[in-house]
Amino acid sequence: MVGLLRKFLNTHPTPRSRPAPSPRPGRLQVEELECRTVPSTFGSLLSASHHAADIQSDVAKITSEVQALSKALASSTSSAVGADLKALAADLKAVAADLKAGTSPTQDLAKVAADVSQLTKDLGGTGVSKDVRHELNDLRHDPKDLSKDLARGANPGKADHDEDDDEDEDEGNADRDDDRDERPEQSLSLLRQAADIRSDVAKITSEVQALSKALASSTNPDVAADLTALTNDLKAVTADLTGGTSATQDLAKVVTDVSKLTTDLGTDASASVTRGLTALRRDLTDLSQDLTQIANAVSGAVKDLQSDLTTLKSQLGSNLGTAAAADLQALDAAFAAVAADLAAGKDITTDLTTALQNEFTLLHDLSGPIPAAARATLTDLAFDLTGLTLGLSALKI
Repeated sequence: MVGLLRKFLNTHPTPRSRPAPSPRPGRLQVEELECRTVPSTFGSLLSASHHAADIQSDVAKITSEVQALSKALASSTSSAVGADLKALAADLKAVAADLKAGTSPTQDLAKVAADVSQLTKDLGGTGVSKDVRHELNDLRHDPKDLSKDLARGANPGKADHDEDDDEDEDEGNADRDDDRDERPEQSLSLLRQAADIRSDVAKITSEVQALSKALASSTNPDVAADLTALTNDLKAVTADLTGGTSATQDLAKVVTDVSKLTTDLGTDASASVTRGLTALRRDLTDLSQDLTQIANAVSGAVKDLQSDLTTLKSQLGSNLGTAAAADLQALDAAFAAVAADLAAGKDITTDLTTALQNEFTLLHDLSGPIPAAARATLTDLAFDLTGLTLGLSALKI
């Protein structure tokens, strides 16, 4: 992406002598982890020497931390911890391979973050040494640093552009910048919610398994049927999330299954089973709330994208070349597909990838100088698309 963004969006290709402005959060820059089949433009990012050095440093640091964790936990008897470490090492190697090949590391970097979360969960809160906790804490932050460096490399000169804009922008543009600065936090919130959902599903699955084991000797046929329905409907929820589709209906079935199981057990439930049912109901409520929050966040992000596209059309005007006009029309169609599939509860990651590819093509086909406002909106769209795709990728179990 940076090859196109540098060519079309950078108005200051040569270094400037004035001091650099104070850092400002780039819009969705923490989300530069696009996770599908995007054109292989990350190779251009690596050609920018100082950004390449930062990225290489980040990868080396993360690799060192993973090696230190593997050494510190070598004596662990937990098979889950061992599997987590192997997955973490393998996914980190995949990130390095992506960068070496000049392709997007998004999907594999998202897997690394998920591996760290799973490892933290499997280690639990007790019996973990101070050194291990320190390494885990670093591993939770350093992949974010890597994605920030990828984003900075994809938008060279943005700090200078922002300073120029501050000198002469009107109040309306200032409000727009404020909105941009808020979106990185919104995007991080999306990732946190995705992590919460993964944790909720893992916890609920464990609770259902414990209930099935505790009630395996029950002679009540209704209880057995309830447990079977509960297990199957929970699998359907997991499949929904894996497929990027809405889990609302299947989650409602799980809640109904738990209520029926509670009723069919009646007074025969032991104290431990009663506690298990209480915990399960509480965690199902948490999952439902998290799904509602993330649905609202995604809906808001899609509205932002549509608003940006409307703004871009106005900024580019009607005097576009034939190819650029067709590209803009294709981008409009891709955004319509995003909105339609979202409303239908379908996976929108493919639509988002198509939209990003269409924007790349538009950038290539635009001729002549691009207005500064249009450059800013094009950048916003690119980072918002990658940010939303990453958030939805992290949600998939």
